[in-house]
Amino acid sequence: MPTIPPGTYLGRNDVIGRTLVSIVQNGSTEPGGMDWAFSYYRLDSGAVFGLGCQDNGTFVSEIVPEDAGPIEHPLIDHVLGQQIVQVLRDGPESGMHLDSPYLVLQNGLLVTDVMGAPQGLGAVGVYIYTADEVDLSKLIEFFD
Repeated sequence: MPTIPPGTYLGRNDVIGRTLVSIVQNGSTEPGGMDWAFSYYRLDSGAVFGLGCQDNGTFVSEIVPEDAGPIEHPLIDHVLGQQIVQVLRDGPESGMHLDSPYLVLQNGLLVTDVMGAPQGLGAVGVYIYTADEVDLSKLIEFFD
């Protein structure tokens, strides 16, 4: 599989139409503080990126840390092998206000993640939604 050098900016043409081949993550906990989960999304092009901040309109290619491992999610088998058809972010009226954009897949599932949350809530990590769980009319395009 080809690789994309770390630090390469990934725009619309580098993401839309590409296939999601793996998602891995690592994390940490600050006792009495925050839980952190860093998720890494690998495409069939070899590009690896995190969803990062939702309002920058681009992704940056990253290196997967050695301690990152596969995620466990009941819908993961329905996500891997799917093409990304759109990338959306929270609009002003979305009511979601997550930090990360949403990858909209060919089969209609949406993938996003929460990088940080107060310790002990179990709120960090990858989230997979069906189209009926998210009001798409309140999301806007990620790529400008």
